[in-house]
Amino acid sequence: MIKKIILSALLVIACASAKAQSQNVTHVVMRGETIESIANHYNVSVEDINKANPNIDGIIYVGMKLIIPTDLSLIQGEVKVEKTRENENMQNNSHVSQTQVHNSSRNIINDKNDTKLGFQFARVKASYLFPTKLEKSTRGHYRSSYNLSFTVEGEYVFNPNIFAGIGLGYMVQGSCNSDKEGFNYLQYESQYHYIMLPLSFGYRMPITKSIHFDAYTGPTFMGIVSGYSKYRANTNEDWNKTKLKDMKNVKYFTPFWNIGARVNLWDFELGAEYWYLLTKTNEGGSKRAIAAHFALHF
Repeated sequence: MIKKIILSALLVIACASAKAQSQNVTHVVMRGETIESIANHYNVSVEDINKANPNIDGIIYVGMKLIIPTDLSLIQGEVKVEKTRENENMQNNSHVSQTQVHNSSRNIINDKNDTKLGFQFARVKASYLFPTKLEKSTRGHYRSSYNLSFTVEGEYVFNPNIFAGIGLGYMVQGSCNSDKEGFNYLQYESQYHYIMLPLSFGYRMPITKSIHFDAYTGPTFMGIVSGYSKYRANTNEDWNKTKLKDMKNVKYFTPFWNIGARVNLWDFELGAEYWYLLTKTNEGGSKRAIAAHFALHF
């Protein structure tokens, strides 16, 4: 009697366990799926699917709902795998988001300073030089002169504060004067055309997004490409003109050192520079000069 009771209890427990492990799952047929692929996915046989769905007669279609008799433990294992994948994706997305936030913060800092790093075209500049010392003739007349230059400059920006510059430009220098020689009043005039190669190294101080201040220094190399000088004894005579190739004591290469400062206001610049010639000056030139410039910023 006791033995029968124990066997009955064991049978009930086994049936309950089997019922707990065996569950029906509803599967919606997707495009490209077959009964065989569905059976492989759930690790069951095609015969089991046909028995659980006696009305399909071996034919399925997209959107059709099938009852799949399968093992609950397998389903739970698949759910665990999916949750693990979801957690990994969430961690990866979190890492990507943190990286994006870091890059975004760095871009905000660069945008605040309005500074682009690397090489870039910087400005088109026009400068006018004012000599610090004016020459006088024996009559007490000051020499009249002009010195105008146009330059296109580029910069390599190492960081928001440090930059190096290089440019290519053109300068025209001219002068005229009169003097007394005996009973004659002589008139002189000269003009030279130069190609310029300015180099600089400087410090930039951002003030706002659209305004910054630059201080810089460096050499500028200049070479004469054409020029002339001429004179006459009075206004009734023709000019005696000498071309550059026939002129004597001409400095074809005239480097000078430049110290400057400028303020950038949105898309234009205003600045001043001190020029110191490193060689002797040509006729009409000045050993030292102060330049004022205006530039359009790229």
